[in-house]
Amino acid sequence: MSQIKEATEEEYHALFVYTNLMQENPAWLYCWGLHLLENGQYKQAMRCFKKGHKLVPTEGHFVERIAHFSYFYNEFHHSATFYAKLAKIRPLSLDEKRKAAWAAQSSQKYKQATQYYEDLVLVYPTDTNIWVNMGFSYGKLDMSDKALACSIKAHDINPHDYVAMLNIGFRYWVLQDLVQARIFTEKALKGYSDYSYALMNLGHINWCEGNENKAIEYYRKSRQVMNNDKSFQKLMREDSKYITAYGITIEQFEEKLAIALA
Repeated sequence: MSQIKEATEEEYHALFVYTNLMQENPAWLYCWGLHLLENGQYKQAMRCFKKGHKLVPTEGHFVERIAHFSYFYNEFHHSATFYAKLAKIRPLSLDEKRKAAWAAQSSQKYKQATQYYEDLVLVYPTDTNIWVNMGFSYGKLDMSDKALACSIKAHDINPHDYVAMLNIGFRYWVLQDLVQARIFTEKALKGYSDYSYALMNLGHINWCEGNENKAIEYYRKSRQVMNNDKSFQKLMREDSKYITAYGITIEQFEEKLAIALA
């Protein structure tokens, strides 16, 4: 026969009171959160860490855990916010700066991302990924000269980096140097024939050179390779502000986009 007896009402009440008291104890919340993580209960663990952070906002252990595990589960906006908080509590390690930079970039906090990348590149001056991502982030801030310089640096380090080639071509197009834009975009496409972004950029270049039929051809290829009309339209519309700098109206742009989507 089982030796386990049912708890009395008084014992249940005592356990309830104890549990609720412990939920106001930061040390207990942290330890219990770690226990939950070890058992794969991510959401429950995060609730403990967030409650602990609310009780003690300047306690780095809670901020660190929230930042790290938000990053691990691709919750980049949340991760970027907490890495920024952690940086105010203590200096970030180099690994944390890498994660913080990518989290910021992925959540469109581009100014924050460039600050991390600027620190990282001093330690890792030959890391092409840092230069490429820093260039991308500067580009999103419409700082095209800096974006181009970063991409050129990445290309100098690794002449076979197709992303760097594409970024150089794109920035030259933004800066209205169509000759260099075509050279680097075609180099990127030569190394990676199904590069949807390079195909799209060649569409832009051809259109700005006056070859509208060729532009439509590249846009259609880009859309086909991307295989996601929502993403294709989003990227095209993001680029429309640069197209208008060549004297092409938004109405003309929408007309070409409709043809490419037909």
